[in-house]
Amino acid sequence: MAQKKVFVTNNSLCERRVLDAARLVRYFKTNGCLLVAHPGEADYLIFVSCAVDRPKEEQCFKIIEQLRSFPGELIITGCLGDIAPTRFRKVFSGRYIAAKDVGSIGDMFDSFSVSFSDIPEVNSTTEEFIPSPFQLVGSNKVISVALRFIGEFEPSWEFARRCAAYAAELGRDITGKGCRSLRRMFLRPGQDSKNRDVSRGLVRISTGCLGNCTYCSFRKAIGPLTSKPIEVCLDEYQRCLARGYRKIDFVGSDVGAYGLDRASSLPELLRAFAGVENGRRPTWVLWDFNPVWAIKYKDTLLEFIRQGRIGTIWCSVESGSSRILGLMKRYADVERIILTLNEFKQADPKLSLHTDIIVGFPTETDDDFDASLDMIRRAGFTFVSLFAYHDAESAAASRLDGKISEAVIRRRLHKAISFHKRHRIQHHYSKLKKA
Repeated sequence: MAQKKVFVTNNSLCERRVLDAARLVRYFKTNGCLLVAHPGEADYLIFVSCAVDRPKEEQCFKIIEQLRSFPGELIITGCLGDIAPTRFRKVFSGRYIAAKDVGSIGDMFDSFSVSFSDIPEVNSTTEEFIPSPFQLVGSNKVISVALRFIGEFEPSWEFARRCAAYAAELGRDITGKGCRSLRRMFLRPGQDSKNRDVSRGLVRISTGCLGNCTYCSFRKAIGPLTSKPIEVCLDEYQRCLARGYRKIDFVGSDVGAYGLDRASSLPELLRAFAGVENGRRPTWVLWDFNPVWAIKYKDTLLEFIRQGRIGTIWCSVESGSSRILGLMKRYADVERIILTLNEFKQADPKLSLHTDIIVGFPTETDDDFDASLDMIRRAGFTFVSLFAYHDAESAAASRLDGKISEAVIRRRLHKAISFHKRHRIQHHYSKLKKA
């Protein structure tokens, strides 16, 4: 039987989908498939989609259109099919697996000897090479060759240089994204081309979510909260320690809710992690942290913050208006959120606080929006992701009256950007199409 050739890609830096893509790469490699870096070479094209906002959603559909032009079978997983199901089924009639069901991909490859559930979780975004869906020419042909031999060579910058030199001899462009892909693929874990430490491990402690936010349509794709057993988390954590990672991110869609589905809790998990370190003390990053858990577990978090253990908390507040938060079905005591985060910053002024803010939620007034900017300033956030509200097909908020026009949303985004620049707050924003 001919060796199956597989192309796996994703469209986002979202850790959850990147980890899914990397584990899929490992699954196919373990079962004897040849991973290729150009979709034109593949028998199967696996696209791990992320549609976190409207621009990402549009990006997904463009990638699907692009990938459908190649002869291999396209299989899509991730969240797109649940966030925009009507449009998705109009443009794609092939096989789709929701993010929560990614393990069922084995049903499509029943001849494989190793099941997806037997593939260890990946604990770094650099453990497996995942080609960009936008980089379909140039150095990818060379990377495809290198992928066949990467298990036989020690990853190093020198090896990357030799691949680049070989690409140049072939007349292929190895500048820009191509060169960065080579670096990402061949550098030793924890190093860049100048041997500086950039090490970062990832431990996915749970999947799914306990929330029922009215703007969100992800829950159907990711499912209810499912926490990993503590012993499984500890095993992955110890793998990260053994690799020398100095920063370890705890990944999930509702990190603070860890353990509530199995008579445990996040504080119990953090103490378990601290108990196996044997003098190694990596910095922790808490992703996707609902403010309700920051308040509920404040004392434990303060204990670890004072010890310098927690370097970043991504506390997704979404709005500074209690009225809007009520409509979102989010935790709505803004003053208590601010006071709690202020205590965190007082415990360690170097603590990095990140948040997400939705701009233009239905019925949001200028005063509501200004309250969000005021909350950002008073809480001491160091990084803010701004998302322009849009009606997700299956979200409850799509049925609310009082929709805000794109012109108003655009004006508020520009005001927020100016505000962040003025206060020297790092920020990212989702772009609207030009009027």
